[in-house]
Amino acid sequence: MCRLLAAYLCVDAATLRIERGEHGKPRLASAHTLEFNLSHSGDALLLGVSRNLPLGVDLEAPRRVRPVRELARRFFDPDEAAALTALPEAMQQGAFLRLWTAKEAALKAHGRGIGFGLHRIAFELDAAGDIVGLRADDSPAPWQIVQLRPSPSHIGALAWQGPPCTVRAFIALEP
Repeated sequence: MCRLLAAYLCVDAATLRIERGEHGKPRLASAHTLEFNLSHSGDALLLGVSRNLPLGVDLEAPRRVRPVRELARRFFDPDEAAALTALPEAMQQGAFLRLWTAKEAALKAHGRGIGFGLHRIAFELDAAGDIVGLRADDSPAPWQIVQLRPSPSHIGALAWQGPPCTVRAFIALEP
């Protein structure tokens, strides 16, 4: 990861030091304009990088069945839990993970992380269980959420607050 961040900055990776912010979000210790966030699931890593734009990412592997209705009632906004429960059972697992990754990515971009509360950012779901927007947001700038499918076995999300931006993605295989 440091090699990739160093390449963006055109510096030697050995000169970079990563520290954690007040709520645990990683950042570069020096005064660089590069923002990044990462998430991992099993042996996969998702890294988001931007200049001057705080972002958040989350990555999950849908390899196990989760008690989605119970988890949604416990941790999500009541309207989100109701929308998830209203979906056909066969669609609930996928919709839950799309919602979870979007919420976690947005909370990471916000800088507070999941400990701030998954219910504090609420999304609208359509009849297919896809996220169609952020609901009742009092933020000064709009949220952007990009749903990702980085591999057949992973679901992810990228989030930032502000205008839409171009997103480029690539897969890097490390030796």
